[in-house]
Amino acid sequence: PTICLVKRAGALRFMDRERGREAVRRFLGETVEPVVEPEPGDNRFKDPEWSEGQYFDFWKQAYLITSRWAEDLTRSTEGVDEKTRQRALFYLNQMLAALSPWVLRYLPMYLQPRANH
Repeated sequence: PTICLVKRAGALRFMDRERGREAVRRFLGETVEPVVEPEPGDNRFKDPEWSEGQYFDFWKQAYLITSRWAEDLTRSTEGVDEKTRQRALFYLNQMLAALSPWVLRYLPMYLQPRANH
């Protein structure tokens, strides 16, 4: 199990390094392919600014890489019964949704006081 965790941590570091390289290349004006894309049907990132804007793309990539890594780690952990694994995935997905950069991008506009009509 420890070797598996070390391999998975290495995979996360590799993907994060790739994301960093991509960000630097974009900053220098190069056109680069994203390290990871949102899953089909994930509408949180459909606004073009999530891909065209360097700042938002950087955070989108970081979120997608880290969340997929955490889900993969949870799914592949040995010695866990299926009911516990499903419960862990449920709580993980709740946490990941709350930490989504989409929430950070759009939450402030939902928290602004509305004028009384």
